[in-house]
Amino acid sequence: MIYRHRKKVKDIKEYIKPYNPKTDDQDIQRDYLKNAVLAWKTDGYSDLDIEAWKLYASLQKKNLSGYNMFIREKINAEKDGKRWTKLTNCIIMSIETNYCFIRMKVTSDQLGILYIGTSKYSMLKEYEMNFMLPEYWCDIEDLTKDTKYYFYIANTAVGEAARTGIYTFKTLKD
Repeated sequence: MIYRHRKKVKDIKEYIKPYNPKTDDQDIQRDYLKNAVLAWKTDGYSDLDIEAWKLYASLQKKNLSGYNMFIREKINAEKDGKRWTKLTNCIIMSIETNYCFIRMKVTSDQLGILYIGTSKYSMLKEYEMNFMLPEYWCDIEDLTKDTKYYFYIANTAVGEAARTGIYTFKTLKD
């Protein structure tokens, strides 16, 4: 209880702890959020991964951060009863005029597919990711010189919903 004196009137204000029912549905929803936040903090996303999530978030109709986009994707996967396998530490290397090599850390093979295109809104060309523990890797050939490309990787196995943000690189001129 709090005793107070306002406008020459003495009164007592009592604070009541709000009633917050802990139903099973609420507990499940809290677990979704808790697990997603924990994954963001502990899965080991590199600066490049975080930039990719930011780019992906910037394409949405709502004003979201990369963190918000990751949380949304992970929670939606869990709600749908799908498994989220972390895809971290993307490395884009050996960029040439018509070639690039991509590596991505992953804990198990979930039929990863790399989707690539010259527009951040449309990545229609697909490459199957090769798997050798602990990573996916892919040779991307037949690229056009001096062109900016966008890509993301998604696991396509049944019951799987993991994906990455959108990465970008530019091929060499000559």
